[in-house]
Formats: sequence, structure tokens, C-alpha cells
Amino acid sequence: MDSVVNYNPSQRDSLVERLMNLGLTLYEAKSYLALVKYGELTSTNLVKLTGIPQSRIYDVVSSLQRKGLIWVQSGRPMKFRVVEPSIAIKRLTEEITKDSEELIDELSKYFLERKVIAGPSLWIVKGKKSIENWINKSIGESKKEILFAAPLYLFETMYQTLLDAYERRNVSLTLVIYYKGGHEELQHKLTKIANVRIREIVGPYILISDNNRCIIGSSLFLNSEDCYADVIEMEDELLYTLAYFFNQSLFTTAKPIESLFVPTKKMTFLNIWSAIEIIRNIFSVGRTPYAKVLGKSIKTNESVQVEGKVVSTNVIPGLIYSFTLEDSSGKQLTVGGMRATLEDIEAKEIYIWA
Repeated sequence: MDSVVNYNPSQRDSLVERLMNLGLTLYEAKSYLALVKYGELTSTNLVKLTGIPQSRIYDVVSSLQRKGLIWVQSGRPMKFRVVEPSIAIKRLTEEITKDSEELIDELSKYFLERKVIAGPSLWIVKGKKSIENWINKSIGESKKEILFAAPLYLFETMYQTLLDAYERRNVSLTLVIYYKGGHEELQHKLTKIANVRIREIVGPYILISDNNRCIIGSSLFLNSEDCYADVIEMEDELLYTLAYFFNQSLFTTAKPIESLFVPTKKMTFLNIWSAIEIIRNIFSVGRTPYAKVLGKSIKTNESVQVEGKVVSTNVIPGLIYSFTLEDSSGKQLTVGGMRATLEDIEAKEIYIWA
């Protein structure tokens, strides 16, 4: 037994750490690991191998026995035998899963009952994983429109969530990808669900969801340990400015790709310029675009809803974005975006289809 007695695993052995991540205490993890390595041991051997105080060893092995990780053989001396890891670890993980589900249920009750006063806010999120979680969450919660500019690998990470937003909720997607070439398969998949442009010059990553949340930060430092993002919510003026920045500084300076996106179903737009991009794509393939507009009359300031075919667009980049809609009676109305003054209608929501 000299080799057994002399065995002294480090208190921070990586296997011990991983066992502790499954809910074992330090003493339990060290005891179980020693038994895995030697199969069957007495309490004296365990004390010598692990450094656990003699006064604690019986509490430790009793706990391991209750958790179904070891067998105890009575006698003098009492012996302990390990349960096969494939069985023992599975049992531990099943218990963790069960406890986690119960904890989620209990905490969700408090979460749903909480009283939160919604209002403008600015949050700072640190760490790549946290930032990616916020982006994924925002896309997953979107109901109308996503504006998203980012390095290519973020689109790889978020592709399924973007696909779900498009296919299940008819969310319109306007994307700017920072990269210089390659990855044609991903590019092809994105052009089937989104209006995509390519930009070789890297800018900030920015996601604007439904014009009520923006996540923005530096693409260059996203992989650093100290990376952070600003999360802006319900700041109407600031979000309007950020959407304008997305259009003028990122989208219009990016390169259109040959495979133009033409929607096969009705899509929702909150920004007039992104709606006009799709209208022009529909015109370019020889089809007639149709639109339904929810907004207000510039003259009366009353809420209006109009629908019809789009007959023309009027764009002066950075100044004017509008289109002319002809309703079923033949009447033509000009539609502008937020802050419109020269058109007939200021649009809040625009639905486009071909």
C-alpha cells in the first residue's frame, strides 16, 4: 500500500474542480476521485490519500453513499468501493438538471410578479459571452425589424435566431457584414432571408431591434477580456439617431451584393429607408411592390391607415426618403418616415410585399 499511502492529489486538481462543479464538496470530490483511482479503500487509506481529517471522513463517505456514488462494506475495517463513473456521474447530472428546473420554476414566479417601471435606460454589458447573449436575446424578442452590422462570425453565431425571426415572425432583416471575402455559403443563406450588404472596412457592431433597443460596441475589442457594449432602451431620440447612423455610415457605404433580397411574404419595416430598399429590389426584378402604411396625416395629425401599390420612390441620401402609394380608388399619397413634413403621411409602420 506504499503507493497508495504516498498518493497525495493536489487540493485543486482539475478533476476535483470538475466534480465540485457537479455539486460535491471539496472533501467529497477528493474522496470520490481517490476511490475511482484505487477502487476500494478503508477510512485510514482515504485519510492518508486525501488529507481529510479523520473526524470528518465518516460524514464525507456517508454523504457520498446517500448520493449513490459509493458502496459501503461493513466490517473491521470498514471499506468503501466506488460506483462506476458512467453511472455515478449520470446520476449527479440528472439531479442537477432536476434541481435546476425546479429552481427556474420557483424563480420565474418572482420574476413574473416583479413590478418594473419601463422607461428609458442605458446599461453597460461586459464580456463577449454576455454581449452575445444580449444580441441573441434581442433578435429573439424582435417583432418587426432588425438592423444589424457586425463581423461575420457574429452572423454565424446568430444565424438560427435570425432565421427564426424571419420565418416565424416575419421580422425584416437589414444586415451589414464586415468581411473581405469567402464564406459564400453563409452569405447565400443570409440573402434568402435578409437585405444584405458587405463592408470591408470594419465598423462598430450594432444591433437595433424594433427601434426600441440598441446594442453597440467596438468590433475590434469584442474578443478582448475587457470588452463591453452599451445597451440603450426606449430612448427615442437617441435610437432614431443611431438608426440614421446605421443607414448613412454603415449601410449606404457598404457594397450591395448581386443576389438582391425580394421577400416572398409580407414584411414589416419601421424605418422608411429600409422599406424603400426592398421596394427598389422588387421593382428591379420587374414586379409590383405593395404597401400598407400605419401612421398619421401630416395635415391633420390624425392617425391613418392606407394600402395600395407603390408607384415610385424618391430618395436624396441623407435628406429625403419617401415613396408614392396609389390606393384602390386611384388616389396617390406620398409617404415619408419619422419627422416627415413634406409628404402626406408620416409612417410609423410599413408592410411591404410583392
